[in-house]
Amino acid sequence: MPDAQNRTTEAELSAVVLQILYERPNGRASVQQLILEIPGRLVLTPEDQAQSDTRPNEEVWEQRVRNIRSHHNTAGNYIAEGLLAAVNGGYEITAMGRLRIENR
Repeated sequence: MPDAQNRTTEAELSAVVLQILYERPNGRASVQQLILEIPGRLVLTPEDQAQSDTRPNEEVWEQRVRNIRSHHNTAGNYIAEGLLAAVNGGYEITAMGRLRIENR
C-alpha cells in the first residue's frame, strides 16, 4: 500500500526483496538483480517511477531499494531487524528472514 505521496514504502520493497532472496538457492542477490526483478512482482506507481531528486540515474523506488542498506540502523529496517544482511553489492536473507517467510 503506497504512502501519503503514493510511493511504495521501503518496508514494502524490503518484503519483496526478502521473498526474492528466500526463493534463491543461495539466498543472495545483487541490487541490480533485484531492480530487474521487483517490477514483475510489485505494481509501481507513477510516483515510484519518477526520477530521484538525489540520484539522477535512478527512479525513486530504485533508490528505496538501495536505502535498505543506508537505513540499516533505523527501527523497522529489515537489516536492523535481522531479516536481511548487506553483502557486497546486494543483500542476503538471514535465518531469521527465512523464518519470517516460513511462518507467514
